[in-house]
Amino acid sequence: MNDKRKKVIFIVKQLSHGGVQRVLYDVVAGLDKKVFDCTILTFYPDKHACVPTGVKTISLDNSIDGNSSVWKALITIWNLRRTIDGIDSSAVLVPFLARPTTAYVVISQIGRKRKIIGSYHTAERPYMEFNYKTRAKRFVESLMLKLATRGCEKVVVHSIGIQNDLIHYYSATDDKITIIPNPVDLRRIALSSREIVSVPCDISGKIIFCCIGRISPEKNHELLIAAAKRLQTKLKNFLIMIAGGGGRYKVIECLIHQEQVDKVVKMVGVLDNPFSLMAASRALVLTSHYDAYPMVLKEAMACGTPVISVDCPYGPMDILGGGQYGMLVPPDNPDSLAEAMYKMAVDECMAKKYALRGLSRAREHSYSDIIKQWDKVLLS
Repeated sequence: MNDKRKKVIFIVKQLSHGGVQRVLYDVVAGLDKKVFDCTILTFYPDKHACVPTGVKTISLDNSIDGNSSVWKALITIWNLRRTIDGIDSSAVLVPFLARPTTAYVVISQIGRKRKIIGSYHTAERPYMEFNYKTRAKRFVESLMLKLATRGCEKVVVHSIGIQNDLIHYYSATDDKITIIPNPVDLRRIALSSREIVSVPCDISGKIIFCCIGRISPEKNHELLIAAAKRLQTKLKNFLIMIAGGGGRYKVIECLIHQEQVDKVVKMVGVLDNPFSLMAASRALVLTSHYDAYPMVLKEAMACGTPVISVDCPYGPMDILGGGQYGMLVPPDNPDSLAEAMYKMAVDECMAKKYALRGLSRAREHSYSDIIKQWDKVLLS
């Protein structure tokens, strides 16, 4: 029997479960299986990835020897070309992340007539300025981004901030960009949030603040620790829970001890269910240097938990409606952050107001509505 479903190949560098992968899996799981035949293609195999049940995956043969990043890139591009050549020419290619994924896919398809829809998840200019210290490196990465965008028929982004970033700095055109917020499965979050909190310390009777996400430089946990040091001078009986894993786990753990905030800041590692901790918290706190679209804000709001976020590029401003749905504080200002946390702790009426507004905001973009927008883009 001839399968008339639309073939879609989602392409991601790796399957390990980060924010990008979580969005990818939510989109793939939500698409109508009677309309779409979805496959996830990844650069590297990962036996432990939590891919949605029934979703097909392909891994490139990327067992590459040698230390040259250029050589590895060329081999990956060649393997992409060879693998995609074996796929139905009508299939839509949807690489997630601009660099390197979309750039590599676009280069691999030079001379081919494939429909490519890029899905970008990074605030590119702040990312490059923070991570690449030399002009030469930023120049090369900017060229890759421009090449990737030029080779796509459409580019999906999830905030106005990222759209403006691409237009102003990377030669994108407004007609090529489609804004689709990341999906939030409200029902799943609501169910998970009702479970008993499981953390390796006693939180009974405490005012809880939580910070949930990868322990990496751009998340700026140093700011949270500095704010905690100030907050403990005027607020009693509070506890800040840092949940997540990453390469700077030990560094942040040592900083907590060094700044003598061990009694009020606890690191609890990666949680199987972060939503129960969100629901038990007075507020979720985000301290990133930059964050294109912090899903953790919408997830906390979906739990009925107020949020406090630094006004970093570009996502928090969009998600929180300029401060209407959650508290926005200036970046890298521990005094302002500590003051916002203090107000949220002592002002029950304000906390309830932000909780209700945040929940309303989270419900504005239902999971089904977001999937319908993806349907439209993929079928256009």
